Amino acid sequence: MKNQPLDPVSQSSSSADSQLDRSDGDRLPTHTALEDKNQASPTTLVPVESPTVSKHQISWKYKLMAIAFLALGAFCGVMVERQESSPTPTKNQNPVNHNSQPKAIETLPASYGDPIYNITTAQHFPHSPKLKQIIDRAVKTVAAKGLPAQDLSISLIDMQAQTTAGYQQNQLRYPASVTKLFWMVAAYGYIEQLNLKFTTLDTDIARMIQASDNDAASRVIDTITKAESGSHLDAVNLKAWLNKRQKINTFFRAANYKNINIDQKTYPIDYLQLTEPQGRELQIRGKAHNPRRNQVSTAQTARLLAEIVSNKAISPADSQRMLSLMNLDWLTRQEKINAANSSQFNPVVGFFSQSLPQDVDFAHKAGWTSQERNEAAYIKSKDGKVAYILVVFGENSAYAQDWSIFPQLSDQIYQQMNSGELKQK
Repeated sequence: MKNQPLDPVSQSSSSADSQLDRSDGDRLPTHTALEDKNQASPTTLVPVESPTVSKHQISWKYKLMAIAFLALGAFCGVMVERQESSPTPTKNQNPVNHNSQPKAIETLPASYGDPIYNITTAQHFPHSPKLKQIIDRAVKTVAAKGLPAQDLSISLIDMQAQTTAGYQQNQLRYPASVTKLFWMVAAYGYIEQLNLKFTTLDTDIARMIQASDNDAASRVIDTITKAESGSHLDAVNLKAWLNKRQKINTFFRAANYKNINIDQKTYPIDYLQLTEPQGRELQIRGKAHNPRRNQVSTAQTARLLAEIVSNKAISPADSQRMLSLMNLDWLTRQEKINAANSSQFNPVVGFFSQSLPQDVDFAHKAGWTSQERNEAAYIKSKDGKVAYILVVFGENSAYAQDWSIFPQLSDQIYQQMNSGELKQK
């Protein structure tokens, strides 16, 4: 198809399933965290010569020198301890380049509690027959194109009428990079609930959402779980590592996001030199023939987006900040459409906003692999009379390779949401 982006998924993957986790295939410049330029350096002692020095002065001189050398020794000891504390990959066990990994945080305490998402009960949106008609038409459009409806999920929430409808919306599916919405909320939850002061995490969150940058997403996960990527682990150490990494699931499961799993990274990750899961990132997947993978539903994604839009996620200020990161203005949309042949992941061409009017407010997160096409969006008309959340997951290579179906569904649903018949309901 004309303007079809290049398939970023390498064909040399060790397994077909590992290709599914290569979300978006972003090939953006590697982000490097700022170095700490305020790090202390050893003190250099410069002796002062004196033609006449009393025994008392000599005594104090040597005492001062001794104290200085003791301080220098303590400093060097701390530096050695910090260097040795970094895990070293074991030979022949899927080594990961830790030395190139920038630190996303400097003031994270050595131990902390387990924050949970602040909204423990989902808002009830009554079922709408009118919205159900819109969803049914969307499913018919998909079927008319010969796409597999059994691999499709749709959630639609009218934010003005506070009603909803869906199609297979509770089916757990692989979210691709849409899972970065959940990582963003969890990161702000840790910042808010633990009152932490971060250095580069805000930058990484922004790149993770706006550029769908997998390197930035990797650092965000490492920071909030304290379970970094690395070499293969023995049973005891793997259990401890899994307990830390899976806290990101607990963050949402404790708030009634049932059976959600978002504890695995998206690939490729350039700064770790990982094109697919290796070491402990492969161990977390479990059995090779039936791997454990990220999974969320469109209903859960729509719930999270509604909570952000309603200024309820973490705090009103955090919700507004997150919605701002997701915003895609008309100028940016036009630039992406004009860059349709770029090898970089394009969140406009083949997705909802490509077919929407110029004057709509649009905030979203898209995800794409060779096997999935997913998107979650908040769409509001210029006059504010129409405002809705639309989440569509197409978990089949047929959706991944169809660059017109999402724009077609988006235009169709927008026109129906704008219709006078629906507004009167």
